[in-house]
Amino acid sequence: MPGSSESEEAIQSAIQVLLAWGEAVEVLKRFTVHEANAILSSVTVHANKSNTRLLIERKLPVNLKDVILLVAYKHHGMPDYLPRIMHMVVTDRNGAKSPTVSIQVTFVGTNSHAPTLKVSQQLAHFTENSAEAVNITNGFLSLTDPDHVFYPIQWARIILSCLQCGEERLFIKKSYDGINVSYFNFNGTYFLKGNASTEVYRDLLNNVSYLNWAKEPRRPLNRSVTFVVSDGVHTSTALAKIVITNVNDNPFILINGGEKAGKVSFEEGQDFVSLTNQVQIFDEDEGDFITKATVALDSKDLDSFLWYNATIFPSGLTAKYNGSRRTLTIEGKNTRNVYSRALVSVQFYNQLSSPALVPSHKRLVAMAVEDQEAVSDIVIIEVSPLFKVQQLVAHYYFNN
Repeated sequence: MPGSSESEEAIQSAIQVLLAWGEAVEVLKRFTVHEANAILSSVTVHANKSNTRLLIERKLPVNLKDVILLVAYKHHGMPDYLPRIMHMVVTDRNGAKSPTVSIQVTFVGTNSHAPTLKVSQQLAHFTENSAEAVNITNGFLSLTDPDHVFYPIQWARIILSCLQCGEERLFIKKSYDGINVSYFNFNGTYFLKGNASTEVYRDLLNNVSYLNWAKEPRRPLNRSVTFVVSDGVHTSTALAKIVITNVNDNPFILINGGEKAGKVSFEEGQDFVSLTNQVQIFDEDEGDFITKATVALDSKDLDSFLWYNATIFPSGLTAKYNGSRRTLTIEGKNTRNVYSRALVSVQFYNQLSSPALVPSHKRLVAMAVEDQEAVSDIVIIEVSPLFKVQQLVAHYYFNN
C-alpha cells in the first residue's frame, strides 16, 4: 500500500474501511487458522456499532498487506443488489495518509427463494345477467420475490373452475409488453409467458376479470380462480373465489306452437270449447318448479264460466273456480310440463242457446303461471261466438 513500510515495526498505522448504505463489514479468515490468528494478534481492530467503519492499529510487526487481505464484506439479510464501494486509507505515525483505494462490491444473485403470491381478499361477487365483468382480486393480490432482480418471473397461469366454459370466462383487458397471453376457452385457462418484474406480473394478475353470460349459471353458484407464478425454478400459488348471485327469471307461456295470444270460436248452443290445444311454459331458472296457474274470464255476462276436462287434467294438482271473480286457480308444486297439460285441459263454457250480446260479442280469457318468486306475462285468448241463423216460423190467424 502507498505510504506503508514493513520495516517500520514501531510505526502505528491504521486502515479505515468505509462502507455506504449501512451493510456490515467483518474480518474474515482467508488464511489458515494459525496464520490468521497470528496476524490478528498483531493488530487491534476498532469498529463502530454497525461495523461499517473499522480502525485497525498495528501493535506488533506485521505485513499490512496481510491485514488488508483479512478485511472482507458481508451482507446480513437480503440485499437490494446495488453495488457497494469500499474505501481504504493507510496512515503512518506522523499522520500522513496514502491515496484512497476504492473497491467495488458487486452482488451475484442466486435463485434461492420462491416468489410469494397472496390474495388477501379472496371473494369477488358477480350478479346473474350482469353485462359488466367483475374484477377478481380488486387489487388485493400481492407478488414479491427477493431474487427478482436476477431471476424475474418467467410465466404465470390463471385457471377458472368453469362449469359452463362456453358461457363464462376470464378477461385481461390490458396488454403488457413482453408477455405473451393465451386463453383456452374450453377449460377456462390463461397462459402468460415472458420475463418481467414482479411489479408487472402483479399488475397483470390484478387486472383479471370474470364474466358469465349464461341465462342460468350452473349450480353450485360459486367459482374458484387459481393463480400460479414461476421464476423458472420455484412456483407459488394463490386462490380467489367468485360468488354468483342468482336472479330469478320470470316464466313465460306460449300457446298453439309459439304464440303469445290466441283466438278460439264457439258456436251458439255449444256447451264448451277448449281454449288451446298446446301450451308451452318456459323458465330460464334451472330446476325451478311452477307453483300456480291462473285462468281468468273477463266477460260481462254471467252465463259463461271456466272449468277443465277432468279426463286429461294431470294428477298432483288441484283446481278451484271462483264464480264471483270468474277465475280458475290451479295449484301445486310441479314441473312445467305438468302445468302445460293442466292448462290445455281448461275449457270455456256457455250453455245458453243464444249467448248474451256483449260489446263485440267477444269474451277474453287471461292465462298466467307463477314459480316460487315470479309471475309470467299474461297470455290473452279471445273467445268469439258464432251465431246460427234461426228459422223463422210465421203463424196466421183468421177471424171468422
